[in-house]
Amino acid sequence: VNNNAFEENCCTPGAGLNKSIAKSYYNGLQVNVKQRLSHGVQIQGAYTWSHSLDNASDPLDAASGNRNLPRNSNDLNAEYGNSDFDVRHRLSINFVYQPNIGRGRAYLNSGIAGRIMEGWSLSGITTLQTGQPYDVFGTRDNQHTGLSDRPNVVGSTVIPAGHPRTQTGPPLSAFALAPYDQASNLSRNRFFGPGINNWNAALLKDQAITERVKLQLRFEFYNLFNRVQFGQPGNALGAPGTFGISTSQVGQPDA
Repeated sequence: VNNNAFEENCCTPGAGLNKSIAKSYYNGLQVNVKQRLSHGVQIQGAYTWSHSLDNASDPLDAASGNRNLPRNSNDLNAEYGNSDFDVRHRLSINFVYQPNIGRGRAYLNSGIAGRIMEGWSLSGITTLQTGQPYDVFGTRDNQHTGLSDRPNVVGSTVIPAGHPRTQTGPPLSAFALAPYDQASNLSRNRFFGPGINNWNAALLKDQAITERVKLQLRFEFYNLFNRVQFGQPGNALGAPGTFGISTSQVGQPDA
């Protein structure tokens, strides 16, 4: 919280006063299911439902599109909402499948066919996750705090039919600047960005060369179904050309 109003608490008139007085709450549910290797199949799934709320997530390094300081440091109750890092649903599944064919298996276990079919396995990791919340900002300092406030919601925030695929947020027409001397009716981090739907897989073949030496042939597929993972949409009314539009993608750390 950065508050220039409480000069009586500072040694120098007009100096800023920084306080660590944020509040946060977290509720979560975790479910983990595992099927050990049986009939050539092993699968494990982990699901998490969570809801994190606070009135300040990270004043030093704000989330993408968000800001470090509250709109009004004298009214932190208006900042209470979804945390920047709130992820409501996340499902992660990993599996291994080893077909019962080839040498040492039930089928095609001899001859050249057995050598060709031995040692094959298919594995993969699937991640499904809902998007993270983001704020929407106007261009008017209607609360006279030195920072622009959130706009008012005046129309439907549903993404219209026939929208371009890159439009992942509400339309610009749903908002209007809040009047002077009034706080906006939009709560913090009300909207959620695009989620994640990613499938990675690997096809392997272990081929015995000698009793001690094996050769592994490996095919790896990242983002198997070539799904675009969009970044957060534009959230500033001052940039109408990109408002509600995702102009970036989320990728691997190595790009």
